[in-house]
Amino acid sequence: MPDELDISEQQDHPVLGEREDEEQRGGEPGEPGPKPPEEPVYGSDPDLRERLREFVKERERPSRQDELWPYLLVRAFAGDAGRRAPPLGWFWESPDVIVVPGVVDSLEGNTPTLTPRAGEDHTVFVRTWNLGRLPAPATKVRAWWANPAFGFPDGVPQYIGGATVDLEDQYHFPACRAVVRIPEPWVPEMVNGGHECLLAKVDGFADRAASGWQAGTQRHVGQRNLTVLAPETDMTLLLDLLTMTMPWNAEVHLVHGMGAVTDVIAAQGADFAERFGFGAPDELPGQAVPLEDGQGHLGAVSLSDGEVGFISGEEAASLLFPRGERPEGGEYEQGGPEGVLAEFLRRTFDVDPTAGALAQQLGGDRAHLLRFAAFRQGHPLGGYSVVVTT
Repeated sequence: MPDELDISEQQDHPVLGEREDEEQRGGEPGEPGPKPPEEPVYGSDPDLRERLREFVKERERPSRQDELWPYLLVRAFAGDAGRRAPPLGWFWESPDVIVVPGVVDSLEGNTPTLTPRAGEDHTVFVRTWNLGRLPAPATKVRAWWANPAFGFPDGVPQYIGGATVDLEDQYHFPACRAVVRIPEPWVPEMVNGGHECLLAKVDGFADRAASGWQAGTQRHVGQRNLTVLAPETDMTLLLDLLTMTMPWNAEVHLVHGMGAVTDVIAAQGADFAERFGFGAPDELPGQAVPLEDGQGHLGAVSLSDGEVGFISGEEAASLLFPRGERPEGGEYEQGGPEGVLAEFLRRTFDVDPTAGALAQQLGGDRAHLLRFAAFRQGHPLGGYSVVVTT
């Protein structure tokens, strides 16, 4: 074979005719096809399409717990699963905001208190939950305190401290729950006799907490406006603090909790319940008007159009049920006339507002849960609860 070969000289290139050449090239490009329609062209039933459209529009989205997300919670009451559809009820008695006297490292072996002592150190614990299908690592848990009030505008609560915790998903109980210790001690103020509100908030990067302190509508917020009063306690200071935040164009109702006092006490732990030593009343006080849930209504104070009105329990009970749209937001004009709540108790029970005298009027050697609850248009705005005994 020669070293160099001219391949072109070895090729036999056929000579194509005009028709054969056209077949090999494929011919000239034709005209473009018809322009596609600007609107979809349907061949189905227009009525059926409309029904399908309405079905998709009205279809409810699955709850967050059914999707792959964390679902963080500080309970408002025992058995709370996070639903915050108003009216929630007495949301300010959270069993997950716990106070222990002194500076302690763990809740285990220590008895909580519902009577913090002014000027002394206390340790705050917050029980947090993740009821979702996704773990919640590095969840932030924080706590605040404020003077007794029916609502908390932004900036009013005072920060106590915070910590982080890793929570598993709902399938890994009990690792989806944790009792978180707030490392900074809490010292109740002398100026309000230790009658203070505690707020806790849980927040995760995949389940963020909203701003504000609306524990009645936000599952991320837990609120404890609850105290046990010694029999000799003069309630005037507490009532005056609440009066300062009474909402206008609303009512403040006084509701007797009946058997609910047992749940409130039991939520603080077996040791606390054993030391407490008082049981729930067997029957409603004579002044109370029965409610559908077994509680009793003791009357209300109305603040409307610049006027103060005292409402009987029978009349006020009808105002607790929703009568319109839920009030928007948490902002409202507040500040009732000085002494109006103390005067309300004197009118209702014909005694000076001391805890023991009030308990005696309510009936014997029993524990009585009293809920001061602010309502507007039948929906709860906030409240404060006390337990009185003889």
